[in-house]
Amino acid sequence: MSGTAPGYTDYLFKSPDLAATVGALAALVAAGVLAGEEVPANMLGDPQQVTVDSGTVTVRARMGWAASSSTDPESGMVVNVPAAGDPTQWYVAVRSYVPPGAAPIDPTAYGLTACDPAESAAVLGVWA
Repeated sequence: MSGTAPGYTDYLFKSPDLAATVGALAALVAAGVLAGEEVPANMLGDPQQVTVDSGTVTVRARMGWAASSSTDPESGMVVNVPAAGDPTQWYVAVRSYVPPGAAPIDPTAYGLTACDPAESAAVLGVWA
C-alpha cells in the first residue's frame, strides 16, 4: 500500500490467482474499505472478466511479463521489450479514501501480497 494523492491510499497487490483477487476486492468492498463503484473505476490495468460463483465480475488488472524481442517488419530491427514484474502474478492497484490502518481485514488472508510501488508501476503504469 502506498499513499500518493491527498486523501487517497493506493492499495497495490499481486497474486497468482485473479479469482482470489476478485474475492479479496469483494471483501474489501464488504468491509467498507472500497466503495463498489471503485472497482473497477479506481483501478489501473486492463479490464478483465472473471467468473466468480457463477457470475462475471469486471476488474482492472494486468499480468507481469517476461522479457521478449521481435523483429520490426518495416525496419528489420530487433525490438526488445524488457520484463516487468513477475510473469506468474496478476497486479492490481486500487485507490481508496480508507487509510491502511483503518482497514478491518487483512488482504493477505485472501492470497494477495503487498506490492512495491516501483514494481506495480512497471506493470500497471501510474495514475495521471
